[in-house]
Amino acid sequence: MALLAAGAESDAAMDAAGALRKLANSATIRGAIGKAGGIPPLVELLAAGAESEAALYAAGALRQLALDTTNKDTNRDKAMDESRSCGAFKARSPLSCGQLLPPE
Repeated sequence: MALLAAGAESDAAMDAAGALRKLANSATIRGAIGKAGGIPPLVELLAAGAESEAALYAAGALRQLALDTTNKDTNRDKAMDESRSCGAFKARSPLSCGQLLPPE
């Protein structure tokens, strides 16, 4: 999680966000990412916009984390609410939600 704090321009943050995006595909790991405090730094990376690979990976990770139904803490609830309304994307970028979501 600490690597995410390096900022969207850093290769370390891009690699960390990409790894979390892949790890978040596992239902078992989603809860662990949320409990470890991974959601707030991922949301922060969205500020870099669609030109940033780190932001695109963060958006993909957040989308997967929003699917978690086992993690009942406030981070999970906030991520789910923002994912539904796309609020995190609108608050962090002038782009639409679809422009920030990475290709499947």
